[in-house]
Amino acid sequence: MDAALVGRDAVVERVWRALAAGTPVLLDGPSGIGKTTLWRAVLDHARRTGWRVLSAAPTEAESALPYAALADVLRPLADALPGLPAPQRAAADMVLLTGEHDGAAVDERAVGAATRTLLDAAVTDAPRLLLAVDDPQWLDLPSARALRFALRRLSRWPAVLATHRTGETPATPVPLGLDDDPTGRHPLLRADVPPLPAPDLHRILQARLGGTLSRPLVERLARDADGNPLLAVELARAVLRLPRPPAHDEDLPVPSSLRRLLAETLRALPGPSREAVRLAALLTVPDMRDLTAAGMPPGALDAAEDAGLVVVTPSRISFAHPRYAAAVRESIPPGARRRLHAVLAPRPARAARGSRS
Repeated sequence: MDAALVGRDAVVERVWRALAAGTPVLLDGPSGIGKTTLWRAVLDHARRTGWRVLSAAPTEAESALPYAALADVLRPLADALPGLPAPQRAAADMVLLTGEHDGAAVDERAVGAATRTLLDAAVTDAPRLLLAVDDPQWLDLPSARALRFALRRLSRWPAVLATHRTGETPATPVPLGLDDDPTGRHPLLRADVPPLPAPDLHRILQARLGGTLSRPLVERLARDADGNPLLAVELARAVLRLPRPPAHDEDLPVPSSLRRLLAETLRALPGPSREAVRLAALLTVPDMRDLTAAGMPPGALDAAEDAGLVVVTPSRISFAHPRYAAAVRESIPPGARRRLHAVLAPRPARAARGSRS
């Protein structure tokens, strides 16, 4: 098995059975959990078993290019363009950048109609047809509108597979209106891509990085990465760059990608909220009593909670991801760290972390 698919047999089987039965599927999970790898594996299996695949995998850089994703979806159907009604043919030609154009604006309604006609014909000619979109949050808006227009009006859907990023604030919407089928004929399967346990992550790390990682270190990587294989690989790479493995009471190094993400999030917070987040990160088991005693107002963490950085309950403050607290601690300049430790000094019962700096 491809190392990237370790531990995913049950998810792949569940997704494939649903698609074969005509049920649209969302691969649900946070960034880095492996949705794209599974998406590609399902597409490869579909092609090997004789399915016709129409797919798009837009990127953030392409989200400003009108119809870039729709062109990827429709390009395999270009041979059917001559049979379209004239307005739809002209619109499809403009989307695919085929033929000659007089510079007129693209008629979005004609594009939607052409998309519907082409998909309707394709699903009739090829009953085993898969429409697949990865990272649909980066679909350019005209492509998203055309695909949604077509799906709402198809007499018979192809198999549909999309990925869906969870765990973000604000939450990303379900793509293509898959949760809003007006006919009620296409109940949606949301297939969660779960975190991986330490043994599976160990196999992935061995395959990707080689070398020898001790079992206790792999268990720490799995715990700190929250079972996320991409984050585990980044953490392991950062550990392997160290002159020695971190001691059990030391934070694992923070990958550069997570450091950048946290830096942007912290910069966007109001000053008091940023200060409260730093104080919480320095405490072993933080709660609002600690922050209140340190002079923080009751609503100091509201902005951080809205940003998805922390979760505040009556009993404690938790960081939304196990690595966030370490990333925040690492981002605190030495002078600010000393000042924050001084603020926390009157609370000896709540041990503060990071005092070595």
